[in-house]
Amino acid sequence: MLTHLRRFSREPAFIRIGVVFAIHAILFAFWVTRIPEIKAALNLSEGALGVALFFLPLGALVAMLSVSWLTHRFGVGAVTIWTTTAMIISMILPFLAPNAVTLGAYLFVVGVTGGAMDISMNALVATLERSHQTVIMSTCHGFFSLGGMIGALLGSALIAAEVAALPQMAAGIALMLFVTHRWLRPMLSPIRETAGEGGAAFALPGRALLALSVIAFCSMQGEGIIADWSAVFLEDLPDSRPFMWGLGYAGFSLTMTLGRFSGDQLIQQRGARAVLLGAFGIVTAGLALTISGNAWMGIAGFTVAGLGYALLVPIVFSEAAKKPGVRPSQGIAGVATVGYTGFLLGPVVMGGIAHVASLTVGFGYLIGLSALGWLVAARAVKRP
Repeated sequence: MLTHLRRFSREPAFIRIGVVFAIHAILFAFWVTRIPEIKAALNLSEGALGVALFFLPLGALVAMLSVSWLTHRFGVGAVTIWTTTAMIISMILPFLAPNAVTLGAYLFVVGVTGGAMDISMNALVATLERSHQTVIMSTCHGFFSLGGMIGALLGSALIAAEVAALPQMAAGIALMLFVTHRWLRPMLSPIRETAGEGGAAFALPGRALLALSVIAFCSMQGEGIIADWSAVFLEDLPDSRPFMWGLGYAGFSLTMTLGRFSGDQLIQQRGARAVLLGAFGIVTAGLALTISGNAWMGIAGFTVAGLGYALLVPIVFSEAAKKPGVRPSQGIAGVATVGYTGFLLGPVVMGGIAHVASLTVGFGYLIGLSALGWLVAARAVKRP
């Protein structure tokens, strides 16, 4: 892992796109850590908050249907910089919302800008992989996971120091805008995609991307459900204590970060297909530990599952960008659209399963998704 990171750090463009991923995650983590505060300030019920939060991934889904055209028309580097700028600025909006309706509308805007940034920055990584004949997708996603951890820890520390949410976000936005336009833009903005012709206004996945789209759906739905429900699941276990409730997601995030920083080297050594199959196996093993009924085993299970989930989306995005005749941004947007649909449906599906059965059965459903992803990868992803 360290050898690969040293090689990664020697290429200035690689470091800069890694920072783009970290910016996205840090500002989003600032928002996540303040959700309970905003909920209390607006006097929202859990149901009202859930409806408002639904509009964020919905906005991302809308953006993903059309951003491929923008990268073809204006260049993937320029679009990455300007969608990053739009996402940074939009992050102030939820902190200005006076009620639930406005909060939902503002989160939709955040979703649109964040979704557009997501596709463009991943397409830029794929373009750099082609031009440098290397693999860096997993490492860049590692910067995202690392940024999320940094943002969550810093946000929690500022809450403990009684720093108000609005000044915190305003200061973060000012710093990120400075970094984006003084350090990132000069090098990244001129980069254009090098593969594929034409530019469809919408980026729905075709037959060539169907298998990868199913894998993205299984992976991103699992990631979203663990993020939203791991603490609730641990809270319900009979031997659980309050300090343990957040440890499942903390362990999940830690192994996601470590796995992604190690992933590119592993993919180069073993091949995408073998790593996909192994990753789904690790996810299944981790989730089996999670539903054992013991809180510490549950925490260990989420931690193990994170190591498997870490590599699924980076591999899928990288493989989608390599499809013959498909531009990187269009391939990534196609599978990401399906993946984010899973992410969007995940909390609703889990809530329904928990209502009619239990959260244990719900996490058993994730084992089923992992098995489906393994079967699709085994049949549809070619050996190197």
